[in-house]
Amino acid sequence: MGTEYTTATSASPDPQVKGRWAERTAAAGDLNKDGTVDYFVAAPMADVNGVSDAGRVWAVNGRTRAILYTIDPTEPQAAAKFGFFIAVPGDVNGDKINDVASGTDAQDVYTGSGGQCGTPEPNGCNEDQGKAWVFSGADGKLLYALDNPQPQGSTKNRARFGSRIGRAGDINGDGVPDIVVGASGNDVPAGCGDTSPLPSGCRVDQGQAFIFDGKSGKLIRTLDLPTADQQPAGTCASSCGSLGIAVQGPGDTNGDGVTDQLVDAGSYSFYLGSGTPCGAPEPNGCNESQGRMYLYDGKTGRALLHIDDPEPQAGATFGFQDAAPLTPGDVNRDKAADLYGNGFVQNGPAGEGQGAAWVFNGKTGAVLYKLNDPTPEVGGQFGWSISQTDYNKDGVPDEYVGQSPHHVAGATGSGGSYVFNGKDGSLLKALELPVGDRQTSTSSDLGPNLGWTNAAPGDLNHDGQPDYLAGAPFENVGPNQDEGSLFVFLSSDRTAPARPKVSGPKKTRSSRVTFRFSAADIDNTAAELHYRCSLTGGSLRACAARVSARLAAGRHTVRVQAIDVAGNKSPIAKATVLVLRKKR
Repeated sequence: MGTEYTTATSASPDPQVKGRWAERTAAAGDLNKDGTVDYFVAAPMADVNGVSDAGRVWAVNGRTRAILYTIDPTEPQAAAKFGFFIAVPGDVNGDKINDVASGTDAQDVYTGSGGQCGTPEPNGCNEDQGKAWVFSGADGKLLYALDNPQPQGSTKNRARFGSRIGRAGDINGDGVPDIVVGASGNDVPAGCGDTSPLPSGCRVDQGQAFIFDGKSGKLIRTLDLPTADQQPAGTCASSCGSLGIAVQGPGDTNGDGVTDQLVDAGSYSFYLGSGTPCGAPEPNGCNESQGRMYLYDGKTGRALLHIDDPEPQAGATFGFQDAAPLTPGDVNRDKAADLYGNGFVQNGPAGEGQGAAWVFNGKTGAVLYKLNDPTPEVGGQFGWSISQTDYNKDGVPDEYVGQSPHHVAGATGSGGSYVFNGKDGSLLKALELPVGDRQTSTSSDLGPNLGWTNAAPGDLNHDGQPDYLAGAPFENVGPNQDEGSLFVFLSSDRTAPARPKVSGPKKTRSSRVTFRFSAADIDNTAAELHYRCSLTGGSLRACAARVSARLAAGRHTVRVQAIDVAGNKSPIAKATVLVLRKKR
């Protein structure tokens, strides 16, 4: 496709030093019913009403980039980072508008008895427990809160409940989408890691994920690491799994009509068969934190399969990703959702931390293809974020993938985002930071990091082409270091359709004559083109791709012009037809 893109900036409505606007973004659907998809943006490090690093979320008009409303933390706390992750589960309150869930990374949760959070230990607080809330997409009002069903009660252990949230699909069949939340720091049993020495059977940071009813917020199901895959208790203190470090509902992979759930165990470690076990002091016989993804059946909760790093290595944290719902989609057209897996700190031919990503068959877990990093480099961290799109309009979902930080000459940490063909993984389009926004990073300044988060909201400017969002949360704006910017890549279709082809008779004795029109356009499908034509010598008028008219005897000139969604007009095509008088 020949579509070019211009770049607009969706700027922070509350500019702050190190506010990190656009650390998270998500396509929201049409919140205000103006015919354009809107989006949510989070700044988890924003100060709110004097509370430092409390975090904040905004709903943004997709057409104008104006703020629709602001969501402040329901329970503001310093360093809790509300908006650390946001997700759009769908419409949970039945008003036909998508709603939004927002989580914190380090919310302190009061147990209801004992000293309040912040008072000297022992107190009645679960520090750094994490929490999530669900808000109405119509106006940002609170619908309900989600708490960790396995509270840890730990002063040491960060449960990280709410640091990852996803769309679970409707797993209980009530017609309302449900919500999956990760708690990658959960000890199993709950809170056992706070005891020294560790009690028998304790697996520190094994992690869990939970599915909540979208209508009520009540717990439906707990997703645990399969028993056969659990690491030896006590010895896996830093490598027990971290299940729930990434969660999402990719769709129905096994054909039972229920969305399944993909949950990552980013610190899952692999014993290589010799040497000391995982968790023992280095060097040992283990690929520590290699990572493993688990696919859980949405109907039953059992693990359908697991997927390992196709290029196994220690420290890859395979599967730890920022994925939009329903990604990557059904790319091999077998009527089952497929899966995306990455190792954003995977070492590659270019060096350490190059990053890597693959697309897997959702039915079997087999590799379909690898996404090749278009700009391989040391520390590029390719593959972190992904959204689903259809850039080339072939009906097969494509992958919109972020690479953050990604370094360019003279501007390390610039970042980038890329669109890959869903059929074969080939590169379709590169969307990178405009030259004027590139910044030189230092030891205290990370560079903009475009692609830290991304979203594919569809057509924002109504020219018939897909548009894209990419967050750059460490962009310096004016004097504000790490204020953050959200870049909006807007398609600019300036290519007109080719001169139409006219199919029809050149000579006929029938007084009713039928013509068919077709035109090629590198940016639009045939269904997106419309036509203006004249069969009788008058002005061009809107017509279909197939027209039939009664013509008088004589020679007639047919004129036709194709017009694409953006309004680009083709050259006018002409054809003649001779209508003969019927013999008596």
